[in-house]
Amino acid sequence: MSVVEHRTNMWNVARPILKIMQIIVNMLPVSFCRMRLDKKRFKTGFLSMAWRYVLLKRLGMIHLAEGYVIVQPNVVIFTPEKLTIGERVTINENSYLECKGGVVIGNDVMVGHDVSILSNTHNFNETGVPMNLQGETSKSVIIGNNVWIGAKATILLGITIGDNAIIGANSLVNKDVPEGAIVGGVPAKVIRMREG
Repeated sequence: MSVVEHRTNMWNVARPILKIMQIIVNMLPVSFCRMRLDKKRFKTGFLSMAWRYVLLKRLGMIHLAEGYVIVQPNVVIFTPEKLTIGERVTINENSYLECKGGVVIGNDVMVGHDVSILSNTHNFNETGVPMNLQGETSKSVIIGNNVWIGAKATILLGITIGDNAIIGANSLVNKDVPEGAIVGGVPAKVIRMREG
């Protein structure tokens, strides 16, 4: 049995429990749910993953399908109400998603550990004004289907990653990634195209 089959089986078993948990969580104030999510962020185990999932949904995360979404421990998701996610998605430990400008993650996406996805940045054009007073710019990040994002990669605002792409570990993605491309480096460049 593959990892995906195992996770799908576990998700299907857990789905009735998740629905009950979601009903309960939907009755709670958003501020309380934010606090609970912070407390559940570092916990391991299936129950903690279930709580993270239902709390993120309560805070506005959109899950487009029925398949599993696994958010491992110590993943930080800012502005979850601007996160849209597909099915069979895994976000591994210590990743950071800043969703202020909007982040869309397709189906069958693997996000390695320590990945940063940033949909906003500080403005810095006026040298006479401190950068922390110049505001921010936000642009959406779109990650296609069947994408693998290697450990410690950083994806900047406004980037679209095409279907079937692979982002190498430690890469800085500051330009769109074509469908089926394998990219790596700082900044990331196309290494080769996937065949088939």
